[in-house]
Amino acid sequence: MHEKGVVADIHVYTSMISLFSKFGDVKKAFALFDELVEKGLEPNVHTYGSLIYGVCKAGNMDAAEMLLNEMQSKGIDMNRVIFNTVMDGYCKQGMIDEAWRLQGVMERKGLES
Repeated sequence: MHEKGVVADIHVYTSMISLFSKFGDVKKAFALFDELVEKGLEPNVHTYGSLIYGVCKAGNMDAAEMLLNEMQSKGIDMNRVIFNTVMDGYCKQGMIDEAWRLQGVMERKGLES
């Protein structure tokens, strides 16, 4: 991105990850995520949320769980939007028990769907 004259901070990366996720190019979204980490930038709740949206839209619930676990290990609080995105992804994949499991996690964290 820098060669195009764009200063790539976390906000630019998050916007680009969101864009690629919305248009279904999860591979490019992950590449940008990896690039920002390599550059020493710290992904935030919005960065993770954008990537989680993309993997859920693609039906890759294993990747969604991996990202949720990564967020938790880094101490990044998951918000209601992220939980609802993943629960919706589980429901669309017919994984209702997993959606209910996350609902319980949300309730324990004091969040409402």
